[in-house]
Amino acid sequence: MDQKVIVALDYDKKDDALRFVDRIDPASCRLKVGKEMFTLFGPEFVRELHSRGFSVFLDLKFHDIPNTCSKAVKAAADLGVWMVNVHASGGERMMTASREILEPYGKDRPLLIGVTVLTSMEQSDLSGIGLDVEPKQQVFRLASLTKNSA
Repeated sequence: MDQKVIVALDYDKKDDALRFVDRIDPASCRLKVGKEMFTLFGPEFVRELHSRGFSVFLDLKFHDIPNTCSKAVKAAADLGVWMVNVHASGGERMMTASREILEPYGKDRPLLIGVTVLTSMEQSDLSGIGLDVEPKQQVFRLASLTKNSA
C-alpha cells in the first residue's frame, strides 16, 4: 500500500499555493484541495497540480440527494482525482450511488471515502441537529453505515 503523506493546500492565493507546490516532490506526497481553494480556482487548478505530477485528494465532502451527489463524484473522477469524499450523513443510498457510479472506471477509479462527524463538532452541535448521542457514538454509527455501503 502506498503510504505517501497528504499535504493540505490551504491558500487563498493561487500563486502562493503554486510556489509552495513547486518546492515539494510529487514522488513523496499527495495534495489535498478543499472547498475554499476549489471554489476560488476551480477544476483548472486540479489539472495544474496534475500537470506537475501530483495526485489530488478533492476534499469537498459531497452531501446531497443520491443522483446529485453521485454525479458530483463522477465529475471528480473525470477530473482525475486520486481520492474524493462524501458525507456519510447523506445516508446509505447516497453513498451506494456514489460508489456505483465509479464502477465503470475500474482500477482507475478514485478512492471514495466517507466523512463521519466533523472534528469541530461537539455534543452541543449534535444535539442542535437532533442527535442526542456522543460524537464518538455518531462516528461509529456512520462508519458502520459507510462500511455497509461499500
